[in-house]
Amino acid sequence: MHRSRSLVFALLALAALVLPGCPAFTSVMKGIGLQSRPALVLTEAVPQDFELVMHVMDQQNPPTDYLVTYRRSGRCDYRVTVRSPKRRVNDGSFDILDGQVNSLWATVRAVNYDTLEERYPAEGEGRDRDLGVQKFSVRGDDISKEVQAHFTKVPAIEKLRALALSLMPEKALSDTGKGDVTTSVATQQVIGDMQTKTFYPADDARLKDVPTDRRQPFPTWFDAVNYGYAPAQGVKLGERR
Repeated sequence: MHRSRSLVFALLALAALVLPGCPAFTSVMKGIGLQSRPALVLTEAVPQDFELVMHVMDQQNPPTDYLVTYRRSGRCDYRVTVRSPKRRVNDGSFDILDGQVNSLWATVRAVNYDTLEERYPAEGEGRDRDLGVQKFSVRGDDISKEVQAHFTKVPAIEKLRALALSLMPEKALSDTGKGDVTTSVATQQVIGDMQTKTFYPADDARLKDVPTDRRQPFPTWFDAVNYGYAPAQGVKLGERR
């Protein structure tokens, strides 16, 4: 048996010299684990097949799950499930501008998504129950990479999630029903000042003094706090549930 296995690997080594570009050989090598998977490369330009999938489950504050797909074409799909106090599901499609697509890709590059681990923590679950299980998948040039965060805060993922949720239309977050206002993400959106690291309600008059390039939208004040922002003077936070 040992001699047979040695012969197989010897033949594969020989094939590697004479058939480096053979698709069949490449497939066999991948199948037996002798060739690593191609890595996602974050090019400066947005890949034509760029796709970002955000899947958040078991989030506690607010008790809402999201499955959203963003595409290079700007055409996006969403499914939002409010679990409490009464289960409601809302799904549909929406479009984002080319500049917003570029912003998503720029954020993927800024957080060095290609260097992130595939799972946080490596085993088990973290202690941030409010965050739920977050799964992000980024595709570019026919290569995809998924990163998962299980009840734990990962700054890079938090930044990507905050931007992704901020691009969703109000109907995606509010048409799931009236219910308790604490379950409506849209009513809780805040705008952060990237320079001062403070945030304001989306309708706060003081935002007129914050330049557009310094504004960072967050779906809820909880997300803003998680990312290191503090409420501006006079801003009262709603009761956490």
